[in-house]
Amino acid sequence: MNNVKDSVLTGLSTPQAIIAVICLFVFAIVLHRTAHPDLLINSAQILIDVDSMEPSRLLAQGNIDDAISEANREVSDRPGDLRTIICAGNVLSQYGDKEKGFQLLRKSVDMAPQSCYVLLNYARRLASTGRTNEAVDQYLAMGKNFPKQIEPHFELANIYMYTGKPQLAVEEYKLALSLNPNYNLVKKDYALAKAASGKLTEGFQDFVNACSVNKEDSSYALTVKALLANNGNSARKAIGGMRVEVATKPKRVGPRITHAQLLLYLGKEQEAKEVATDALKVDSHNPELYMVLSEANLKLDDKDAALRAFKKAVNSLSANRS
Repeated sequence: MNNVKDSVLTGLSTPQAIIAVICLFVFAIVLHRTAHPDLLINSAQILIDVDSMEPSRLLAQGNIDDAISEANREVSDRPGDLRTIICAGNVLSQYGDKEKGFQLLRKSVDMAPQSCYVLLNYARRLASTGRTNEAVDQYLAMGKNFPKQIEPHFELANIYMYTGKPQLAVEEYKLALSLNPNYNLVKKDYALAKAASGKLTEGFQDFVNACSVNKEDSSYALTVKALLANNGNSARKAIGGMRVEVATKPKRVGPRITHAQLLLYLGKEQEAKEVATDALKVDSHNPELYMVLSEANLKLDDKDAALRAFKKAVNSLSANRS
């Protein structure tokens, strides 16, 4: 018996046997992935992959014509590749042949109906292009089919809040927080939705509580930390970079909000207040901007000013619908 065991072990040590074992291992991995495609696509990584593709990169740089051309070329070269189809659909649904873009996005959903992130991508494109009712239908279906996924509830709540349905928004935010009670990205919007649904005092207190968390747990922490990382973790460079971006995009309020949030994160509350106040000249009906201003006032121990800004955030929801 020992001789048999020794001969087997000796055989396994030969180069041919080692190669055979490696080949079997690789084959097993390929077979496993083929049999379980959801392992590859049912995560946020698929959308990260899409955002890193050339058409997405060109679009982010503002090279719209090049992005359209590259999207058409890539989907022609790889008509069966899911990431290519999503990427081209994302680009074309915004610019160029929009109908073709949505055809591609619907195709991506047909290819991967088990992937919540592929479906989320489709719903987001519908919402961002004004096809709100279709987007709502998609989010409602996802909420039923993916009951433990937080994004469908959070994103549907945002749609409801900005389309005059704050009570429905409150219910969706509740569902999101029931899945993750520490999801601070939701809490400020939940507070605003409560206030807009007629519970101003309760909503404002919830907002105060949401603003009192450690900065590492704040709703904008991930955005700010990514910004700092891109600037070698230098606060000075990050602030300088945001000033440049604001100067080069004077009519966009988004960079101004990010600038103010960066300053809040760094403990520069007075500067954050000044940036937010100045941004009101660009957009005086932006709820997020008023919430940033309200938070800055809270951190400066001016609760009355914070409440005034919070009320304006609530009122601006109605202004945006008119």
